[in-house]
Amino acid sequence: MKEITIFIPFELKYYLQLFHILSKIYFYYDKINIQCNNNYFPLNLIIYNNLSNVNFIELKKDEKVKNSIYFENNQNFINQMNIFNFELIYNKKSILNRDITQENHFYLKLKENVTESYVFYFNYDSDRVINYFHDLYVFNPNHDFYDEEDDYFGKWVDLKTKNIIYYLKIIENASELHIYDLDMLFLILEIDVSHISNKYLYHHDILIKEEDSRLKDWNVIVY
Repeated sequence: MKEITIFIPFELKYYLQLFHILSKIYFYYDKINIQCNNNYFPLNLIIYNNLSNVNFIELKKDEKVKNSIYFENNQNFINQMNIFNFELIYNKKSILNRDITQENHFYLKLKENVTESYVFYFNYDSDRVINYFHDLYVFNPNHDFYDEEDDYFGKWVDLKTKNIIYYLKIIENASELHIYDLDMLFLILEIDVSHISNKYLYHHDILIKEEDSRLKDWNVIVY
């Protein structure tokens, strides 16, 4: 049996990068084990669902495993795997597996209370610092954006979940995007949001735009 174990940093961007590579070479292996923790396990089960020989396992970083490799970045991994003539291309049409049933459920729960257009704001903190000065409803699934004296108070729907892939339909139908979390950002970059003109990332370093070409039409707000 041809088997490999992959150690990986616990950030969604790395799991997504790895997914794009494995989706083209997974059939060379009988079994692929990928290091994972509880935070990313449910999300990865959906994303990697079509790669039937992929398993997610808990491993310590320094644990000794035969035939193992560490995923640090795309090019380094490709070189270590001795993959020749490999070109990684990101298409606007996502190849990620998605849970459309759950996405529709979350979207319809929101639209029960918010029938008008809305802004999608994602921040795990309860801060309400946002570069938006118009009148659309601002929805953060983690916290109510409004106080009792606001006209929009009472519309918020509690849609908190660790499986952030369930928000994708809500995101695709938003009028603007305001994102504080990098896991959410890199998930959004996997889908086509070119129809949304105003996309904002709140980050401590403006140079993050150089990290990924798909960020070229995003505005970075440094804080």
